[in-house]
Amino acid sequence: MKVALGKYACAQVRASIGPDVQAAARTALLHYVLKLKLGRPPVPVPRGLGGPPEDPEVSFELTVDREAQKLLQREAERQGATLDELAVHSVFVYLAELDLLTGSEAPSH
Repeated sequence: MKVALGKYACAQVRASIGPDVQAAARTALLHYVLKLKLGRPPVPVPRGLGGPPEDPEVSFELTVDREAQKLLQREAERQGATLDELAVHSVFVYLAELDLLTGSEAPSH
């Protein structure tokens, strides 16, 4: 699946997780998969936000194992989203959860 993140998302990832945006996105996606496996209801993908950023700061393909792929595909279909949208959404969910756990503030830009 393709993950395309804009400048703001990348700044958030770097400030909260570290400089490797691709590794952070993979971690976020696998965290989302774990929540699906545990039966924890995921935060729904917001509607009406448009597609990927027109000029993403980063764009890359992420692959997961077959079981994770099936879970993600099923969840994307349930939510009426694409797999790519769900992958990007998982990054924002992960950042929000980290923020709640650490009480950190968004970096200024």
